[in-house]
Amino acid sequence: MTKAQETLLTGLDGSNSLAFLAALGTLRAVTRLDREARLAWTLAAGWRPLLQSHLGRDELPPMLHEELARMAAVPWPETETGSGRVLARNITLSVAEYRDWARSAPAGNEALHAEWAASLATDGAESGSGTVRDTALRTMSGVGHQHFLESFRLLAETTSHEQLEEALFGPWRYEDEQPFLRWDPFDDRRHALRWKNPSKDPGRTVRGANRLALEALPLFPVVPVANDVRTVGFTSRKEPGVRRTATWWTWPIWETPLSLDATRTLLALPDLQFETVERERLRLLGVSEIFRAQRLTVDKYRNFTPAASVGSRDSLLEERR
Repeated sequence: MTKAQETLLTGLDGSNSLAFLAALGTLRAVTRLDREARLAWTLAAGWRPLLQSHLGRDELPPMLHEELARMAAVPWPETETGSGRVLARNITLSVAEYRDWARSAPAGNEALHAEWAASLATDGAESGSGTVRDTALRTMSGVGHQHFLESFRLLAETTSHEQLEEALFGPWRYEDEQPFLRWDPFDDRRHALRWKNPSKDPGRTVRGANRLALEALPLFPVVPVANDVRTVGFTSRKEPGVRRTATWWTWPIWETPLSLDATRTLLALPDLQFETVERERLRLLGVSEIFRAQRLTVDKYRNFTPAASVGSRDSLLEERR
């Protein structure tokens, strides 16, 4: 095996929620090819991921493309319709349907299947409409013909290794057609934020970044907590004078190369979710920077705001009033 190499992923900016997920998805996929793979972040016109692995810069996109095709072989959830069972387009599944799917792992693929089952939803809690409580990263559920699980499948089937290369090394040109997962602040297409009517302006995206980001989802499992559910990395709080609960996503940046398992642990640090973040304490745990974005619901779509760096005296309310 060749000597481990360092590859700077210049297309990915750690302050961008989609790019951060794409970096994690890259680490997760590369780790299946190289158990010694590590990821760190370094300042280079923003926080950029530095991948350590036995894959060189030119090998990375085509090898990732092949591995992602294998990883997409996990069967997706099904739901019952009047004409029989079909692939579910969204996570609008009953607890029984979801539980059946979670238990249906194909032989030899049990671990991969379990990771996906834990990350999409939990069968330990039920919504008021009788469906499973799902991930805080779910951004769509059928409105405007945008379907969450269907977008997963389309991304898995149609992303090329050239699109992966654009995502990894840039520049991001935003020339690809949908689907996208609405994890990029750029996907927030409200009228007030656009120079023309967004309903007549087809959304463009960076498909490779969405495909890589999809593979990061298993690093953010959904867990039942008391009478609620929580997704790793997310917290919800009532704000003074605001009726709705605000949902925030906080993620760390680290400079020491970490394995996939160590990264998983860092993402779940409770200290990251405090309203007032103690940066000095987190620095002792290896965290160099902290970013926080708010999840908004506009016209039944969920979007994420641009992230802000979180400091010791910052509060959620002060950051995003």
